[in-house]
Amino acid sequence: NRGPLTINVDAYSPHDLINALAARTKSLSHGRFVVETRLAADLPAVAFFDRDLVEMAMMNAIQNSLAYARARIVIEAALEAGGLVLTVRDDSAGYPPQVLESVAAGTPYRSRGTGLGLQFARLIAQLHENRGCRGALYLSSDQGAVFRLVLP
Repeated sequence: NRGPLTINVDAYSPHDLINALAARTKSLSHGRFVVETRLAADLPAVAFFDRDLVEMAMMNAIQNSLAYARARIVIEAALEAGGLVLTVRDDSAGYPPQVLESVAAGTPYRSRGTGLGLQFARLIAQLHENRGCRGALYLSSDQGAVFRLVLP
């Protein structure tokens, strides 16, 4: 527990989370975007995370994609190095360099918004801890904006 934000980790289905996020994204997009899901073949039936906080972080990334994507939003779940990796990617111009730099450095920034959504997503990731490993947030611009929430 870090300050007033508390984490409530329990067993949840990553499949159900991704499908629920995709359904919500389709509804919010009003047909403006193709919304895809990609679920890794080795994705476990159950993973341990705080569903409410993770969903909040992912929806923040999805809202960003809804604002900037050209035609496609992809919501993914995979396993990497034993951790759950949840990704939102779109076909926008990608994140501005100052956003990428500040998230990589762990410093706050100001852009069109307040930047609080990404700072909150990073905190949500870091609150997830397992066997001495903390979660992390990674952003990149690879043929669009790529938001990766890594949970140990």
